[in-house]
Formats: sequence, structure tokens, C-alpha cells
Amino acid sequence: MESNETLRQELREAERGETLGWTGYRFPAWTPIAMAAWAATFTLGLAYLDGVTGNLWSLLHLAVMLGYIWWDHRTQAAYPSYTGRMPREYNRATAALFCSPLVIVPVTYLLGHYAAGWVAAVFIGVTWGLAVFLYNRAYARASAAVQARVA
Repeated sequence: MESNETLRQELREAERGETLGWTGYRFPAWTPIAMAAWAATFTLGLAYLDGVTGNLWSLLHLAVMLGYIWWDHRTQAAYPSYTGRMPREYNRATAALFCSPLVIVPVTYLLGHYAAGWVAAVFIGVTWGLAVFLYNRAYARASAAVQARVA
């Protein structure tokens, strides 16, 4: 029969392995700029392009987004697993990132409707780029906290 200390050690090793995908993930430095440009150009297309041209513009943006996700999966040494539980240190940053469009998108719509499409595009580009930048920093801090906890 194994001792309780051996079982605790095995549980720590299992948790360390589960968190590897989360702590090993690194965002490219250009991600906030690319996300800001993507959101701004998508908004410009929604504001100024109609019919087939607008649809093709939206499909192009969808293809770019899916291409980035494909590229990111292939280039990262470890990728977060979304089938298990996310380490608790990431909860606040992830919730903030996913809730930020609940504020940014309605304000962007109102700016596009009452001001101009280019004003909305500048707004969403700056705010979404800033949100992604702040998320990347929070993610790095959370990764350091997880590594310290499981070390």
C-alpha cells in the first residue's frame, strides 16, 4: 500500500501535466495589433460595403480568423485543453475578455449609427486591441501564478 505522501506527489504531477498547455501557451507580440486591425477593417466593411462585396469582405475576414487559429494551433508547442477544467488563476482574465464585447460592440454600433462608420472602426480597433493587450498581460501573470502553485 502506498503512503499518502506518494499519492499527493502523484496528484501534483498530474496537475502539473494538466496545466502545461495553459502555462506553455505564448501569445505573439503582434496579436493585439492584428486583432485591432481585423476588428477595425471588419467594422469598416459592415459600415460601407453592401451586397456581394460586403458578403465577400465578411467571408474574407472569417477566412483570416480561421487561418490564424489554424496557424496558432500548429505553431504552439503546447495548446490549452478546453476539455478539462481551466486553472482558476485564468478565470478573471478570461471572463473579462469574453465580457468585453458586451460593452464594446453596442458602443461601436451606436457610434456607427449616430456618428460615422470610420469613427466606429477606430473605436473598436483601439478598444479591442487594448482589451487583447491587457488580456495577454493578465494571461502571462496567471501563467506565472499557476507555475508557482504547481512547482
